[in-house]
Amino acid sequence: VGIISMNNNYIKEQGILDRFIKFHKSRNIEDKDLKNVNMIMHPQNSQINNSPLMNNLTSIVEKMLPKIVEPLKRILRKYSDVSGLALTILEDEFMFYAKFIELEKRITQAGMNCCSGEISDNETSFTELYNIKLGMCYLNDDIQNDIVSNDLDFMNDHQILILTGANRGGKTVFTQGIGLAFLLFQHGLFVPCKSCKLQLCDGIYTHFPVDENHTVSLGRLGEEAKRFNYICMNATKNSLLLLNESFATTSHSESLYIATDAVKYLCCLGARTCYNTHMHELAENLDELYKTQNAVCKAVSVVMGSGDNMRSYMIHFSKPNGKSYAHDIAYKFGITFEQLCQMNRK
Repeated sequence: VGIISMNNNYIKEQGILDRFIKFHKSRNIEDKDLKNVNMIMHPQNSQINNSPLMNNLTSIVEKMLPKIVEPLKRILRKYSDVSGLALTILEDEFMFYAKFIELEKRITQAGMNCCSGEISDNETSFTELYNIKLGMCYLNDDIQNDIVSNDLDFMNDHQILILTGANRGGKTVFTQGIGLAFLLFQHGLFVPCKSCKLQLCDGIYTHFPVDENHTVSLGRLGEEAKRFNYICMNATKNSLLLLNESFATTSHSESLYIATDAVKYLCCLGARTCYNTHMHELAENLDELYKTQNAVCKAVSVVMGSGDNMRSYMIHFSKPNGKSYAHDIAYKFGITFEQLCQMNRK
């Protein structure tokens, strides 16, 4: 007697001999000698009394089975005593990583770069970085153009990036992409770039415009100021700060005054920062800001490339060009003075 197989369902009204005969006949179709035999295992069935041979065989097998099954029971008992509760608690985490592994495979198959990244003690650099949200849009056919990637690094002489460029030139998407890359890396996931070395950050602080419903009590500028104060009180030199059109809710001169003081403090804080803005004057005089007492790093001007009504979405370390190409946007949507007058005459 031996264990032939283990099944997850009960075997009813079919004995060992019967199963063997059926198996043999399935392999030897021409064999006419073996007949189908109904081996009744239930001791109360009346047919047992009519088959002394089967009754005797069943009794012998039942006596022999415990010796065969006992070693198997000892092995299985080791696993049955192990609680699976710890794994059930991690169910959401397993699902989280499984989904991102699936996403990484799809992105790689589509020809976009993904890497694991390296932890560095003092370096933050990306090669061919792109916004993962664009990658997902590309997979869903929401965009057809090739995704533009950029090389980027944060060094002591350009720890703070003042990003300027045309309207709809990709400044916000680029700023988001930096934060998402850090977020993915520090969750142990892939990074949307060809390669990278990252010094871990102790917090990612964002200063983006919020819904106007949240600005009723303080006003838009007051709400922005309160959030920026919270960031400054909690961020350290190891943090990542992402600012998007901050302090642009008042007059240009007042916005520039507040933004200049903010960048001066950031030079003293020394945290990696990307600040995208239309205040080109802010990016023109950054050398003066480094002269601030207690400054530990420099801010540098970065321009999102564009020209001839085209957006390249490539960044360049250079002085701002002084234009946001607002006329291009107005012309595209038909709201220049000439277009509106022409429409009115029609």
